[in-house]
Amino acid sequence: MKKTIAAIAAVAFAGVLGVTASGCNRGSVNLASLASNWYYDAEFDGIQPTFEESNGAEVVTYSVKQTEKSSNARYSVEYSDGTYKTTFCAKALTAAQLSEITDPDDENRRQEYLDAFKNGGMLYYYKTELSIGSVTFKCGDGEPAVFENETVTSESYFRAVSDRLSPVYSVRTVKRHVPVNWQPSSVEECYFTLDREYKSYYNLAGTDVKTVETDYALGGAENIYAQGGISSSNSAFDLSYLDVVARAMKNKGTSQNVNVYSPCLPVRTYTLAGGAEPLSADGEKAAKELADIQNVLKEKNLFSEGTDPEAPATLATASVTVSYNGGSFSGVAQRYWFAAAQDGKNTARTMLVKYSLPLYFGLGTLEYVITGIEELPA
Repeated sequence: MKKTIAAIAAVAFAGVLGVTASGCNRGSVNLASLASNWYYDAEFDGIQPTFEESNGAEVVTYSVKQTEKSSNARYSVEYSDGTYKTTFCAKALTAAQLSEITDPDDENRRQEYLDAFKNGGMLYYYKTELSIGSVTFKCGDGEPAVFENETVTSESYFRAVSDRLSPVYSVRTVKRHVPVNWQPSSVEECYFTLDREYKSYYNLAGTDVKTVETDYALGGAENIYAQGGISSSNSAFDLSYLDVVARAMKNKGTSQNVNVYSPCLPVRTYTLAGGAEPLSADGEKAAKELADIQNVLKEKNLFSEGTDPEAPATLATASVTVSYNGGSFSGVAQRYWFAAAQDGKNTARTMLVKYSLPLYFGLGTLEYVITGIEELPA
């Protein structure tokens, strides 16, 4: 039970998440259609030169708010406002650095990478930092349980679109209290405490992964989990960069199935569906959010209202809905909104501007909305 709860916890509060595409078994795998939707020419499928770390990184901040309260009749969870920060760039790794992010106990797997990336290699790097000030669990008339400084941090390395954004390595550090029950009888049964680190090492083909779980609440005890066949039916991705994969969807009006590996869980299938959903079903709220988002983008010259003050342009957005297929939580869907470029070459998704995450067990919804762009590649 402990392992299952830990894995659910890693998924349920991941923040902007991740899936992996593999470049093997092309005859039988349903390969996702992907594009480099973070560059002027999205059809350029190699590592984007402007995204190299030497030119700077894309660093974006988001507010995190619980916009819908718990509807669970037995208990509630209340989150204070938080922040979310993403860092996206490409890193040139030396052979020694590449060795550090491959399985330290598997010389053959490490050598595969060293042979494929002579003298090192260039990989995309994505980091997320989620921080929630406090979370409060309430059950019946008993005293609430309040916990502060909830955090989830992840780092991931993955390959270019030409290599199907195939995962190489991820590390996720989780320090938080996660809901684990539909109908608890006491506040103590509402949550599970996590203070863990998950390091996941992939083979070069992206078909196998090994996760090393370190439980700091148990004095640093380690568990090792191995998973094979992660791309046997669909392109597969690591949980840590799901928002990058959603951003990379090539076709706006279609859907595609992908496999998602999250630490210590069996591979799960998700459907990514592109669309043009409004930022909110509430028209007034949607209009305010769009205006605020436009102002953030204007500060970095990423959006212009045009020259006609009587008819200013408005930002177009494109959405991606991610739905889980199978198991107890089928139908629970999270949604991303991206600025839709109109430059003639990239009319799909560019920068993430909003993310909506319904919580399991009917415990409300968290929404992430862009509030600032700290840095852009030169």
